[in-house]
Amino acid sequence: MTSSRQPTHGNDLSACSGRPASGAAEVSLSQLLLDPRRWLLALSLAMLLTMPGCGGCRSSAQTAAQKKKAAEEKKKKEEEEKKKKKKPDFEVSELRLAPLSPESKVNYVKPGHWVSTQQLMRANNFDFSADVVLSARDRSNQPVLVEGTPYYLRQTRPTALAKGQMKYIEAVCPVPSSAREGRMTMLSSELVQRRTRARAFGPDTYPTARMMDYQYLFLILSSAPDNFSYVKILHAVDPPLADEENNREVMYYHVIAPKFDKQVPIPSHSLTWTSIAYLLWDRVDVELLTEQQKLAIVDWLHWGGQLIINGPDNLDALRNSFLADYLPADDDGAAELTNADFSSLNEHWSLYSNKHKKQLTLDLLENEQLLGVKLKLRPEAQFVPDTGDLVAERQVGRGRVVTTAFSLAARHVKRWGCLDNFFNCCLLRRPAREFFRDEAYMPTMRLRSAQNPLDPRFSSQVRYFTRDLPGPIAVTSLTSFEDANGSMEGYGAWKGVGNAGWNDQSGAAVAARQALKEAAGITVPEAGFVLRSVGIYLLVLVPLNWLFFRLINRVEWAWVAAPIIAIIGSLYVVHYAQLDIGFARSLNETAVLELQGGYPRGHLTRFTALYTSLSTEYDLEMDDPTALAMPFSPNMDYRRRLHDRTREVTLKREGKVTLSGYQVSSNTTGMLHSEQMFTLGAVKLVEGANGPQLDNQTELKLLDAMVLHRSDDGELQRCYLGAVEPQASRPLQFVDLPALDEKSLELDDRFNLLFPEWENSSDCSFSTRQAISGELSLRGLCQLATNRLAMGAGEYRLIAWTDQALSGAATRPAPAQATHRTLVISHLRRGGLPKIQSDRTLLVDFAEDDNVLNPLLDDPTPSSLSPLFPGDPATTPGASATPSPAPPAPPAAGSEGSEGQ
Repeated sequence: MTSSRQPTHGNDLSACSGRPASGAAEVSLSQLLLDPRRWLLALSLAMLLTMPGCGGCRSSAQTAAQKKKAAEEKKKKEEEEKKKKKKPDFEVSELRLAPLSPESKVNYVKPGHWVSTQQLMRANNFDFSADVVLSARDRSNQPVLVEGTPYYLRQTRPTALAKGQMKYIEAVCPVPSSAREGRMTMLSSELVQRRTRARAFGPDTYPTARMMDYQYLFLILSSAPDNFSYVKILHAVDPPLADEENNREVMYYHVIAPKFDKQVPIPSHSLTWTSIAYLLWDRVDVELLTEQQKLAIVDWLHWGGQLIINGPDNLDALRNSFLADYLPADDDGAAELTNADFSSLNEHWSLYSNKHKKQLTLDLLENEQLLGVKLKLRPEAQFVPDTGDLVAERQVGRGRVVTTAFSLAARHVKRWGCLDNFFNCCLLRRPAREFFRDEAYMPTMRLRSAQNPLDPRFSSQVRYFTRDLPGPIAVTSLTSFEDANGSMEGYGAWKGVGNAGWNDQSGAAVAARQALKEAAGITVPEAGFVLRSVGIYLLVLVPLNWLFFRLINRVEWAWVAAPIIAIIGSLYVVHYAQLDIGFARSLNETAVLELQGGYPRGHLTRFTALYTSLSTEYDLEMDDPTALAMPFSPNMDYRRRLHDRTREVTLKREGKVTLSGYQVSSNTTGMLHSEQMFTLGAVKLVEGANGPQLDNQTELKLLDAMVLHRSDDGELQRCYLGAVEPQASRPLQFVDLPALDEKSLELDDRFNLLFPEWENSSDCSFSTRQAISGELSLRGLCQLATNRLAMGAGEYRLIAWTDQALSGAATRPAPAQATHRTLVISHLRRGGLPKIQSDRTLLVDFAEDDNVLNPLLDDPTPSSLSPLFPGDPATTPGASATPSPAPPAPPAAGSEGSEGQ
């Protein structure tokens, strides 16, 4: 029996694989294509092969993020580059004058005075070597001519700006005397490339505000300047007066209280301190000051500066400082001051108020004490009378240092009703006042001495012999010598300028100009020169010529040599004749060296005359980096005509100081005026075993030296020493000067009778013979020092001269002949300080509002503006003293980023 099985599709692998099974029937192609299951399987396999795995997803996402980040970084970098390219090549702050005021952007200037300028500069995109160029300009932006000359002055100083680094630049600039007439003065600043002279920045001009002749600066250096904000409203600073001539309210002082923490914004140049009358010192780190600034303060002090030291916490700090030798007292320990300690102060300085029916005293509460110090007086100092040993002072040259045993910033002191009286008469030593009501029933004041309250000589004591003494006829002085009291010492005050300004019209300038005119130019040769020249010529031409050729047996050659000898002789005569008559380049220099007893630095003023037979451009080079120089007018009546050509001279500061571009025309004389502080050693008055003696510690030989002395009873005496060698000492023996009827004698006759040794000396530069003969004479300057400059009781003064050329100055090209004469004036010992007085009345008795006219302050008034340097501490928000964008703070003093003069 046989059976057959049908194949099962689910288990028939051969069928599924498309291969015929053994013994099975063969499947056709059409059957395979029509089976839907096979289509579904094929489609699934294809999809599986084309789908990516999980690793592929992650790789794609990561690549997209990287691309996005790279794009963002590229965009950010492009924006930074774009922003960087927008920065200007240079950033320059506004030009400001030192000392800087945090409360005002106004640049206060005094006509005729030199000022220190300060700016911050930065090169953003490259290193840059440049010159900073400064000049004074008028309202029309035209350069201002030096008074009495066709020249205008530019100042340049080099600087190197490192890319991206801020640099502090200090320079100096003169304020034209023409500003005294109310003309607007602008200060121009620009930056030029050193090599190509291409202008890189500017010129920018900055307006200035003119100070009146009676106005000066009151500088406060304090770590907390707001504690002294009351000073600016004291009547000693801001009096109840009207300046009717100038139609303005009177203000004696502009109070400057800079804020600083790294660099003190005060001048580094001694001769730019002339606008500063007082310096109040309170807890200043002396290490913040540069050496130049310290030296400038000491120089200023010796020529009349007034330094007020707020006693507590300051005397001990200054004991080892640059001011150590000038302190009036030492800190002898802390003291707790009571009402009993202030009794003497109150008795003299606290006045009775008719309005309040009581004496306005400085009072402490019961059992309350005020912390102060004990003052240990130094031998050179004294306690101010009627202060109960609470105030000590001493003279330093012409200047003065005063210190208090209590703090001037203490709350009790600021609330004292008579603080203004004490401040004005005792601390400032200004004249005593009397307050009253005028015809309009307004409170005002006058001086107890009945003098002019607007006299500049009361506002500042800074004086220089060559700047402040009036001449025989001082047409521009405010008061004549006869009208001035003894404390003014014969100094004048110059209208619109005041005292201590650069002055080409002072008595010294007039005398020097006259002496240079008389000594300059062509003079007829002396007979001796003519006879000597002819004799030498004939001797060489005849006997020597014949003898020479006779010895070599060629006498006939003497005829050939004769014309050659004649030509050589002519050249000899021309050469030496031009030296004798001033035909070639020549230099005559009249100088004044003013010294303060025992101080090794002097104020040296040179008046230089340059004569040339051919047009020559001169440079004056000075070694002292703080020297000043300008053209000096030979004729102060000079007025520029419409078609007169003006010329530029440049004062360059690059290590040395060079005045370049000074043009002198053919057969004319040009004049220059230069000044500097000159270090040479001291001339001292010392007490010897047999009385006073003169100690010359300089390298100068002093000729025709004479010491003048006014005794305590007012008698004037003299001691003639003749020549005093360098490093030598000479005893002093005085004789009385004869009494003369000054009204019946001319100035020259009186001078000769008082000082016969000078007139009888054969080589004295003060004698009448020298003045008449046309030689360079110092007679006019000497007469100023003896007849114009007054002497106080107890004063000693040395007057001498030298023909040595003082080092530190040279002209290029060098002259063929040069003559130097220097008058030496040394104030060996100053007379005592004048007696001080208290005010007679109180302003509060004539005022309607006590709070307006009396500084009863509990809290200081904060400053409203930021300082120049953004790194310094600021107070309330307000207008910045620097333009936007604000540069970073300057580096500490002495670092590479700080650049002075």
